[in-house]
Amino acid sequence: MLHLLIILLIASVPLLFSFFYFKKIRQRIICQILERNILKHHPKNAWYSSEITKKIAKRLNKLPKKKLHTILQSLKDKDYSAFSSLALDILDEFKALCKHKKLSHPNPLQKAEQAFLDLNFEKAQKIIESFSPNNKAEKARTDYLLAWSALYEGDLLSASQKTAAAAKQFQKLGFVYEEALAYLLGGTIYRVSAVFDTADFMLKTASQLFGVINASAKEAETWGVFGMLMVTQQRFEEANTAFEKAKKLFLIAQDKLGETEIINQQALAALIQGQLKKANKLALQAKKEFTSLKNLRGQALSLDILAQVEAAQNLWDRAYKNAKAAEALYLKTKNFSALQEMMFLQAQALLAKDNHLKSEQVLRELLKETAKHKTCFHVANVYNLLGIIYLKQGDFRRAEGLFQQSLSNELQNDRIGAAAIDYANIALAAYRRGHKEIGDKNKEMALQYAKNAGAESLLNLLNKTMF
Repeated sequence: MLHLLIILLIASVPLLFSFFYFKKIRQRIICQILERNILKHHPKNAWYSSEITKKIAKRLNKLPKKKLHTILQSLKDKDYSAFSSLALDILDEFKALCKHKKLSHPNPLQKAEQAFLDLNFEKAQKIIESFSPNNKAEKARTDYLLAWSALYEGDLLSASQKTAAAAKQFQKLGFVYEEALAYLLGGTIYRVSAVFDTADFMLKTASQLFGVINASAKEAETWGVFGMLMVTQQRFEEANTAFEKAKKLFLIAQDKLGETEIINQQALAALIQGQLKKANKLALQAKKEFTSLKNLRGQALSLDILAQVEAAQNLWDRAYKNAKAAEALYLKTKNFSALQEMMFLQAQALLAKDNHLKSEQVLRELLKETAKHKTCFHVANVYNLLGIIYLKQGDFRRAEGLFQQSLSNELQNDRIGAAAIDYANIALAAYRRGHKEIGDKNKEMALQYAKNAGAESLLNLLNKTMF
Protein backbone atom coordinates (compact mmCIF):
# COMPACT_ATOMS: atom_id res chain seq x y z
CA MET A 1 0.00 0.00 0.00
CA LEU A 2 2.85 2.36 0.92
CA HIS A 3 4.60 1.59 -2.36
CA LEU A 4 1.39 2.38 -4.26
CA LEU A 5 1.07 5.77 -2.51
CA ILE A 6 4.70 6.60 -3.33
CA ILE A 7 4.13 5.68 -6.98
CA LEU A 8 0.98 7.82 -7.11
CA LEU A 9 2.79 10.71 -5.47
CA ILE A 10 5.67 10.48 -7.95
CA ALA A 11 3.23 10.31 -10.88
CA SER A 12 1.16 13.24 -9.60
CA VAL A 13 4.08 15.69 -9.32
CA PRO A 14 4.62 16.11 -13.10
CA LEU A 15 0.85 16.16 -13.60
CA LEU A 16 0.49 18.99 -11.09
CA PHE A 17 3.45 20.77 -12.65
CA SER A 18 1.85 20.45 -16.10
CA PHE A 19 -1.50 21.68 -14.78
CA PHE A 20 -0.05 24.83 -13.25
CA TYR A 21 2.25 25.38 -16.23
CA PHE A 22 -0.62 25.28 -18.74
CA LYS A 23 -2.74 27.35 -16.38
CA LYS A 24 -0.02 30.02 -16.45
CA ILE A 25 0.24 29.81 -20.24
CA ARG A 26 -3.55 30.16 -20.51
CA GLN A 27 -3.46 33.27 -18.30
CA ARG A 28 -0.70 34.79 -20.43
CA ILE A 29 -2.73 34.20 -23.61
CA ILE A 30 -5.84 35.74 -22.01
CA CYS A 31 -3.75 38.76 -20.98
CA GLN A 32 -2.43 39.16 -24.53
CA ILE A 33 -5.97 39.01 -25.97
CA LEU A 34 -7.15 41.61 -23.46
CA GLU A 35 -4.18 43.88 -24.09
CA ARG A 36 -4.34 43.73 -27.88
CA ASN A 37 -8.07 44.51 -27.90
CA ILE A 38 -7.81 47.35 -25.41
CA LEU A 39 -4.77 48.97 -27.02
CA LYS A 40 -5.87 48.71 -30.66
CA HIS A 41 -7.84 51.96 -30.46
CA HIS A 42 -6.26 53.35 -27.30
CA PRO A 43 -5.25 57.04 -27.81
CA LYS A 44 -1.61 57.80 -27.14
CA ASN A 45 -2.42 60.32 -24.39
CA ALA A 46 -4.84 58.02 -22.52
CA TRP A 47 -3.81 56.35 -19.27
CA TYR A 48 -2.95 52.63 -19.37
CA SER A 49 -1.67 50.07 -16.85
CA SER A 50 -0.41 46.56 -17.59
CA GLU A 51 -0.92 45.75 -13.92
CA ILE A 52 -4.70 46.19 -14.24
CA THR A 53 -4.83 44.07 -17.41
CA LYS A 54 -2.87 41.31 -15.67
CA LYS A 55 -5.24 41.36 -12.68
CA ILE A 56 -8.28 40.97 -14.95
CA ALA A 57 -6.55 38.17 -16.90
CA LYS A 58 -5.84 36.31 -13.65
CA ARG A 59 -9.54 36.42 -12.74
CA LEU A 60 -10.68 35.41 -16.21
CA ASN A 61 -8.31 32.46 -16.08
CA LYS A 62 -10.45 30.95 -13.29
CA LEU A 63 -13.53 30.80 -15.53
CA PRO A 64 -14.60 27.75 -17.55
CA LYS A 65 -13.87 27.78 -21.27
CA LYS A 66 -17.44 28.54 -22.43
CA LYS A 67 -17.94 31.50 -20.12
CA LEU A 68 -14.47 32.84 -20.88
CA HIS A 69 -15.16 32.68 -24.61
CA THR A 70 -18.41 34.65 -24.18
CA ILE A 71 -16.72 37.38 -22.15
CA LEU A 72 -13.79 37.73 -24.56
CA GLN A 73 -16.23 37.96 -27.47
CA SER A 74 -18.05 40.78 -25.68
CA LEU A 75 -14.68 42.56 -25.37
CA LYS A 76 -14.23 42.45 -29.15
CA ASP A 77 -17.69 44.00 -29.48
CA LYS A 78 -16.65 46.73 -27.01
CA ASP A 79 -19.16 45.52 -24.44
CA TYR A 80 -17.49 45.73 -21.03
CA SER A 81 -20.51 44.99 -18.84
CA ALA A 82 -19.48 41.36 -18.35
CA PHE A 83 -16.24 42.49 -16.71
CA SER A 84 -17.91 44.50 -13.96
CA SER A 85 -18.39 41.60 -11.55
CA LEU A 86 -14.77 40.52 -12.09
CA ALA A 87 -13.24 43.91 -11.37
CA LEU A 88 -15.27 45.55 -8.63
CA ASP A 89 -12.16 46.66 -6.73
CA ILE A 90 -10.44 48.01 -9.86
CA LEU A 91 -13.53 48.93 -11.88
CA ASP A 92 -12.54 52.61 -12.17
CA GLU A 93 -9.14 51.66 -13.61
CA PHE A 94 -10.58 49.07 -16.00
CA LYS A 95 -13.20 51.51 -17.31
CA ALA A 96 -10.45 54.08 -17.82
CA LEU A 97 -8.51 51.56 -19.93
CA CYS A 98 -11.45 50.42 -22.02
CA LYS A 99 -13.31 53.70 -22.49
CA HIS A 100 -10.20 55.90 -22.78
CA LYS A 101 -11.36 58.25 -20.05
CA LYS A 102 -9.54 59.80 -17.14
CA LEU A 103 -9.66 58.01 -13.80
CA SER A 104 -12.53 59.10 -11.57
CA HIS A 105 -10.75 58.39 -8.29
CA PRO A 106 -6.99 58.25 -8.99
CA ASN A 107 -4.44 57.51 -6.29
CA PRO A 108 -1.41 59.86 -5.99
CA LEU A 109 0.76 57.87 -8.42
CA GLN A 110 -2.06 57.71 -10.98
CA LYS A 111 -2.60 61.48 -10.56
CA ALA A 112 1.06 62.06 -11.35
CA GLU A 113 0.89 59.78 -14.41
CA GLN A 114 -2.19 61.58 -15.72
CA ALA A 115 -0.53 64.96 -15.13
CA PHE A 116 2.46 63.86 -17.23
CA LEU A 117 0.14 62.66 -19.99
CA ASP A 118 -1.45 66.13 -19.89
CA LEU A 119 2.09 67.64 -20.00
CA ASN A 120 1.41 69.34 -16.68
CA PHE A 121 4.96 68.74 -15.49
CA GLU A 122 4.90 70.98 -12.45
CA LYS A 123 1.82 69.28 -10.98
CA ALA A 124 3.30 65.85 -11.65
CA GLN A 125 6.63 66.83 -10.08
CA LYS A 126 4.98 68.05 -6.88
CA ILE A 127 3.08 64.77 -6.51
CA ILE A 128 5.91 62.41 -7.37
CA GLU A 129 8.48 64.14 -5.16
CA SER A 130 6.36 63.40 -2.08
CA PHE A 131 5.37 59.87 -3.16
CA SER A 132 6.97 56.77 -1.62
CA PRO A 133 6.62 53.57 -3.70
CA ASN A 134 5.40 50.47 -1.86
CA ASN A 135 6.48 47.77 -4.31
CA LYS A 136 8.65 47.11 -7.37
CA ALA A 137 5.93 48.11 -9.83
CA GLU A 138 5.40 51.46 -8.13
CA LYS A 139 9.17 52.00 -7.93
CA ALA A 140 9.49 51.45 -11.69
CA ARG A 141 6.57 53.77 -12.43
CA THR A 142 8.07 56.40 -10.12
CA ASP A 143 11.50 56.12 -11.81
CA TYR A 144 9.83 56.61 -15.19
CA LEU A 145 8.10 59.79 -14.01
CA LEU A 146 11.27 61.09 -12.36
CA ALA A 147 13.07 60.53 -15.68
CA TRP A 148 10.46 62.70 -17.42
CA SER A 149 10.87 65.33 -14.73
CA ALA A 150 14.67 65.34 -15.14
CA LEU A 151 14.31 65.66 -18.94
CA TYR A 152 11.94 68.60 -18.50
CA GLU A 153 14.54 70.34 -16.32
CA GLY A 154 17.35 69.56 -18.76
CA ASP A 155 19.15 67.05 -16.51
CA LEU A 156 19.83 64.51 -19.24
CA LEU A 157 22.17 62.31 -17.19
CA SER A 158 19.62 61.74 -14.40
CA ALA A 159 16.88 61.28 -16.99
CA SER A 160 18.81 58.52 -18.79
CA GLN A 161 19.71 56.74 -15.52
CA LYS A 162 16.13 56.74 -14.23
CA THR A 163 14.82 55.59 -17.63
CA ALA A 164 17.25 52.66 -17.72
CA ALA A 165 16.24 51.61 -14.18
CA ALA A 166 12.55 51.80 -15.06
CA ALA A 167 12.95 49.81 -18.31
CA LYS A 168 14.87 47.05 -16.53
CA GLN A 169 12.24 46.68 -13.81
CA PHE A 170 9.31 46.82 -16.24
CA GLN A 171 10.93 44.00 -18.22
CA LYS A 172 11.23 41.86 -15.08
CA LEU A 173 7.58 42.51 -14.25
CA GLY A 174 6.45 41.62 -17.76
CA PHE A 175 4.92 45.10 -18.28
CA VAL A 176 5.53 45.31 -22.03
CA TYR A 177 3.62 48.57 -22.56
CA GLU A 178 5.52 50.37 -19.82
CA GLU A 179 8.84 48.90 -20.93
CA ALA A 180 8.18 50.26 -24.41
CA LEU A 181 7.29 53.66 -22.89
CA ALA A 182 10.66 53.69 -21.14
CA TYR A 183 12.48 52.92 -24.39
CA LEU A 184 10.49 55.66 -26.15
CA LEU A 185 11.50 58.13 -23.46
CA GLY A 186 15.10 56.88 -23.63
CA GLY A 187 15.12 57.43 -27.39
CA THR A 188 13.90 60.99 -26.85
CA ILE A 189 16.58 61.66 -24.22
CA TYR A 190 19.40 60.36 -26.41
CA ARG A 191 18.04 62.24 -29.43
CA VAL A 192 18.21 65.49 -27.44
CA SER A 193 21.71 64.48 -26.25
CA ALA A 194 22.78 63.91 -29.89
CA VAL A 195 23.70 60.26 -29.16
CA PHE A 196 22.00 59.15 -32.33
CA ASP A 197 22.91 55.45 -32.54
CA THR A 198 21.54 54.77 -29.05
CA ALA A 199 18.44 56.85 -29.77
CA ASP A 200 17.87 54.87 -32.98
CA PHE A 201 18.16 51.54 -31.13
CA MET A 202 15.82 52.58 -28.31
CA LEU A 203 13.14 53.94 -30.63
CA LYS A 204 13.19 50.84 -32.84
CA THR A 205 12.94 48.64 -29.73
CA ALA A 206 9.99 50.69 -28.47
CA SER A 207 8.29 50.44 -31.86
CA GLN A 208 8.68 46.64 -31.92
CA LEU A 209 7.31 46.24 -28.39
CA PHE A 210 4.32 48.47 -29.08
CA GLY A 211 3.69 46.50 -32.28
CA VAL A 212 3.67 43.18 -30.38
CA ILE A 213 0.86 44.36 -28.09
CA ASN A 214 -1.07 46.14 -30.86
CA ALA A 215 -0.60 49.61 -29.30
CA SER A 216 -1.02 51.36 -32.65
CA ALA A 217 -1.16 54.93 -31.33
CA LYS A 218 2.00 54.59 -29.22
CA GLU A 219 3.78 52.84 -32.08
CA ALA A 220 2.74 55.78 -34.27
CA GLU A 221 4.07 58.25 -31.70
CA THR A 222 7.37 56.36 -31.68
CA TRP A 223 7.65 56.62 -35.46
CA GLY A 224 6.97 60.36 -35.14
CA VAL A 225 9.88 60.73 -32.70
CA PHE A 226 12.02 58.57 -35.00
CA GLY A 227 11.11 60.93 -37.85
CA MET A 228 12.41 63.88 -35.83
CA LEU A 229 15.59 61.90 -35.11
CA MET A 230 16.08 61.51 -38.85
CA VAL A 231 15.46 65.24 -39.36
CA THR A 232 18.15 66.04 -36.77
CA GLN A 233 20.58 63.95 -38.82
CA GLN A 234 19.36 65.54 -42.08
CA ARG A 235 18.10 62.17 -43.32
CA PHE A 236 14.97 63.78 -44.67
CA GLU A 237 13.69 60.97 -46.93
CA GLU A 238 13.78 58.53 -44.02
CA ALA A 239 12.07 61.15 -41.85
CA ASN A 240 9.24 61.53 -44.36
CA THR A 241 8.81 57.73 -44.52
CA ALA A 242 8.60 57.61 -40.71
CA PHE A 243 6.04 60.42 -40.57
CA GLU A 244 3.82 58.75 -43.18
CA LYS A 245 4.00 55.45 -41.31
CA ALA A 246 3.03 57.26 -38.10
CA LYS A 247 0.01 58.86 -39.78
CA LYS A 248 -1.20 55.46 -41.05
CA LEU A 249 -0.90 53.92 -37.59
CA PHE A 250 -2.76 56.82 -35.99
CA LEU A 251 -5.48 56.28 -38.59
CA ILE A 252 -5.73 52.61 -37.54
CA ALA A 253 -5.89 53.70 -33.90
CA GLN A 254 -8.59 56.24 -34.76
CA ASP A 255 -6.48 58.86 -32.98
CA LYS A 256 -7.15 62.08 -34.90
CA LEU A 257 -5.23 64.15 -32.37
CA GLY A 258 -2.10 62.06 -32.82
CA GLU A 259 -2.43 62.18 -36.60
CA THR A 260 -2.61 66.00 -36.49
CA GLU A 261 0.45 66.15 -34.24
CA ILE A 262 2.41 64.42 -37.01
CA ILE A 263 1.38 67.22 -39.41
CA ASN A 264 2.98 69.67 -36.98
CA GLN A 265 6.12 67.54 -36.96
CA GLN A 266 6.15 67.55 -40.77
CA ALA A 267 5.81 71.34 -40.67
CA LEU A 268 8.76 71.54 -38.28
CA ALA A 269 10.81 69.27 -40.54
CA ALA A 270 10.00 71.50 -43.52
CA LEU A 271 11.05 74.57 -41.50
CA ILE A 272 14.40 72.97 -40.65
CA GLN A 273 14.95 72.20 -44.35
CA GLY A 274 14.21 75.80 -45.25
CA GLN A 275 11.01 74.82 -47.07
CA LEU A 276 9.19 77.80 -45.63
CA LYS A 277 6.14 77.74 -47.91
CA LYS A 278 5.52 74.05 -47.15
CA ALA A 279 6.09 74.58 -43.42
CA ASN A 280 3.61 77.46 -43.39
CA LYS A 281 0.97 75.44 -45.25
CA LEU A 282 1.30 72.39 -42.96
CA ALA A 283 1.28 74.50 -39.78
CA LEU A 284 -1.89 76.28 -40.89
CA GLN A 285 -3.51 72.91 -41.71
CA ALA A 286 -2.56 71.54 -38.29
CA LYS A 287 -3.77 74.70 -36.52
CA LYS A 288 -7.18 74.38 -38.21
CA GLU A 289 -7.47 70.71 -37.15
CA PHE A 290 -6.36 71.42 -33.57
CA THR A 291 -8.87 74.26 -33.32
CA SER A 292 -11.60 71.86 -34.42
CA LEU A 293 -10.39 69.32 -31.83
CA LYS A 294 -10.23 72.11 -29.19
CA ASN A 295 -6.66 71.12 -28.42
CA LEU A 296 -4.71 74.09 -27.06
CA ARG A 297 -1.33 72.34 -26.96
CA GLY A 298 -1.46 71.55 -30.66
CA GLN A 299 -2.63 75.05 -31.55
CA ALA A 300 0.24 76.50 -29.55
CA LEU A 301 2.86 74.48 -31.44
CA SER A 302 1.28 75.39 -34.80
CA LEU A 303 1.48 79.08 -33.88
CA ASP A 304 5.04 78.51 -32.65
CA ILE A 305 6.05 77.05 -36.03
CA LEU A 306 4.27 79.85 -37.93
CA ALA A 307 6.17 82.42 -35.85
CA GLN A 308 9.48 80.72 -36.65
CA VAL A 309 8.63 80.56 -40.37
CA GLU A 310 7.86 84.29 -40.36
CA ALA A 311 11.04 85.09 -38.41
CA ALA A 312 13.05 83.20 -41.04
CA GLN A 313 11.45 85.47 -43.67
CA ASN A 314 12.13 88.61 -41.59
CA LEU A 315 8.37 89.17 -41.26
CA TRP A 316 8.91 90.40 -37.73
CA ASP A 317 5.49 91.95 -37.05
CA ARG A 318 3.73 88.68 -37.91
CA ALA A 319 6.35 86.63 -36.09
CA TYR A 320 5.82 88.73 -32.95
CA LYS A 321 2.02 88.39 -33.17
CA ASN A 322 2.07 84.59 -33.54
CA ALA A 323 4.77 84.16 -30.88
CA LYS A 324 2.61 86.21 -28.49
CA ALA A 325 -0.45 84.06 -29.29
CA ALA A 326 1.59 80.87 -28.82
CA GLU A 327 2.89 82.16 -25.47
CA ALA A 328 -0.68 82.69 -24.22
CA LEU A 329 -1.66 79.11 -25.10
CA TYR A 330 1.55 77.68 -23.63
CA LEU A 331 0.70 79.51 -20.40
CA LYS A 332 -2.78 77.93 -20.34
CA THR A 333 -1.31 74.46 -20.90
CA LYS A 334 1.58 75.10 -18.46
CA ASN A 335 4.25 74.35 -21.08
CA PHE A 336 6.76 76.76 -19.57
CA SER A 337 9.75 75.64 -21.64
CA ALA A 338 7.98 76.46 -24.91
CA LEU A 339 6.52 79.63 -23.37
CA GLN A 340 10.04 80.85 -22.61
CA GLU A 341 11.15 80.11 -26.18
CA MET A 342 8.25 82.20 -27.50
CA MET A 343 9.09 85.10 -25.18
CA PHE A 344 12.64 84.98 -26.50
CA LEU A 345 11.40 85.03 -30.11
CA GLN A 346 9.27 88.09 -29.29
CA ALA A 347 12.37 89.85 -27.94
CA GLN A 348 14.28 88.95 -31.13
CA ALA A 349 11.44 90.31 -33.28
CA LEU A 350 11.34 93.58 -31.32
CA LEU A 351 15.12 93.97 -31.55
CA ALA A 352 14.97 93.36 -35.30
CA LYS A 353 12.50 96.28 -35.47
CA ASP A 354 14.97 98.40 -33.40
CA ASN A 355 12.54 98.54 -30.48
CA HIS A 356 15.34 98.17 -27.93
CA LEU A 357 13.35 99.29 -24.91
CA LYS A 358 10.48 96.84 -25.36
CA SER A 359 12.84 94.02 -26.33
CA GLU A 360 14.75 94.55 -23.09
CA GLN A 361 11.48 94.60 -21.11
CA VAL A 362 10.49 91.22 -22.57
CA LEU A 363 13.92 89.78 -21.76
CA ARG A 364 13.80 91.05 -18.18
CA GLU A 365 10.36 89.43 -17.77
CA LEU A 366 11.80 86.27 -19.29
CA LEU A 367 14.56 86.20 -16.65
CA LYS A 368 11.88 86.36 -13.94
CA GLU A 369 9.99 83.56 -15.68
CA THR A 370 13.06 81.29 -15.88
CA ALA A 371 13.73 81.88 -12.17
CA LYS A 372 10.12 80.90 -11.39
CA HIS A 373 9.96 77.87 -13.70
CA LYS A 374 13.12 75.85 -14.23
CA THR A 375 13.08 74.24 -17.68
CA CYS A 376 15.50 73.15 -20.40
CA PHE A 377 15.43 76.67 -21.90
CA HIS A 378 18.98 78.10 -22.02
CA VAL A 379 18.92 81.31 -19.97
CA ALA A 380 22.32 82.17 -21.47
CA ASN A 381 20.45 83.20 -24.63
CA VAL A 382 18.70 85.96 -22.67
CA TYR A 383 21.95 87.44 -21.33
CA ASN A 384 23.47 87.21 -24.80
CA LEU A 385 20.61 89.12 -26.43
CA LEU A 386 20.62 91.73 -23.66
CA GLY A 387 24.34 92.13 -24.31
CA ILE A 388 23.66 92.71 -28.01
CA ILE A 389 21.06 95.37 -27.15
CA TYR A 390 23.59 97.29 -25.04
CA LEU A 391 26.26 96.75 -27.69
CA LYS A 392 23.97 98.40 -30.25
CA GLN A 393 23.32 101.26 -27.82
CA GLY A 394 27.05 101.80 -27.30
CA ASP A 395 27.02 100.79 -23.62
CA PHE A 396 30.02 98.48 -24.03
CA ARG A 397 30.76 98.02 -20.32
CA ARG A 398 27.27 96.65 -19.56
CA ALA A 399 27.32 94.62 -22.78
CA GLU A 400 30.58 92.96 -21.74
CA GLY A 401 29.16 92.12 -18.30
CA LEU A 402 26.06 90.50 -19.82
CA PHE A 403 28.18 88.47 -22.25
CA GLN A 404 30.20 87.27 -19.24
CA GLN A 405 26.96 86.10 -17.57
CA SER A 406 25.98 84.31 -20.77
CA LEU A 407 29.39 82.65 -20.95
CA SER A 408 29.17 81.46 -17.35
CA ASN A 409 25.85 79.72 -18.07
CA GLU A 410 27.11 78.17 -21.31
CA LEU A 411 30.21 76.73 -19.62
CA GLN A 412 28.08 75.27 -16.80
CA ASN A 413 25.99 73.48 -19.43
CA ASP A 414 29.06 72.44 -21.47
CA ARG A 415 27.83 74.23 -24.60
CA ILE A 416 31.23 74.81 -26.16
CA GLY A 417 30.05 76.24 -29.48
CA ALA A 418 27.80 78.77 -27.74
CA ALA A 419 30.65 79.66 -25.38
CA ALA A 420 32.80 80.47 -28.42
CA ILE A 421 30.22 83.06 -29.51
CA ASP A 422 30.20 84.59 -26.02
CA TYR A 423 33.99 84.87 -25.99
CA ALA A 424 33.80 86.58 -29.38
CA ASN A 425 31.18 89.03 -28.12
CA ILE A 426 33.24 89.79 -25.01
CA ALA A 427 36.25 90.43 -27.24
CA LEU A 428 34.20 92.77 -29.43
CA ALA A 429 32.90 94.72 -26.43
CA ALA A 430 36.43 94.93 -24.97
CA TYR A 431 37.87 96.24 -28.26
CA ARG A 432 35.11 98.85 -28.42
CA ARG A 433 36.07 99.94 -24.88
CA GLY A 434 39.73 100.21 -25.95
CA HIS A 435 40.81 97.22 -23.86
CA LYS A 436 42.99 95.53 -26.50
CA GLU A 437 44.65 93.05 -24.12
CA ILE A 438 41.28 91.73 -22.85
CA GLY A 439 39.98 91.69 -26.40
CA ASP A 440 42.95 89.68 -27.70
CA LYS A 441 42.67 87.17 -24.85
CA ASN A 442 38.95 86.55 -25.49
CA LYS A 443 39.52 86.46 -29.23
CA GLU A 444 41.93 83.54 -28.80
CA MET A 445 39.48 81.80 -26.47
CA ALA A 446 36.68 82.23 -29.03
CA LEU A 447 38.76 80.66 -31.81
CA GLN A 448 39.96 77.83 -29.55
CA TYR A 449 36.44 76.96 -28.34
CA ALA A 450 35.06 77.05 -31.89
CA LYS A 451 37.88 74.71 -32.93
CA ASN A 452 37.25 72.38 -29.95
CA ALA A 453 33.55 72.27 -30.79
CA GLY A 454 34.39 71.17 -34.33
CA ALA A 455 32.36 74.12 -35.61
CA GLU A 456 34.24 74.89 -38.81
CA SER A 457 31.58 77.24 -40.16
CA LEU A 458 31.59 79.20 -36.89
CA LEU A 459 35.40 79.28 -36.91
CA ASN A 460 35.43 80.67 -40.47
CA LEU A 461 32.72 83.19 -39.59
CA LEU A 462 34.64 84.46 -36.58
CA ASN A 463 37.81 84.84 -38.63
CA LYS A 464 36.03 86.69 -41.45
CA THR A 465 33.71 88.98 -39.52
CA MET A 466 35.72 89.97 -36.45
CA PHE A 467 39.36 89.16 -36.61
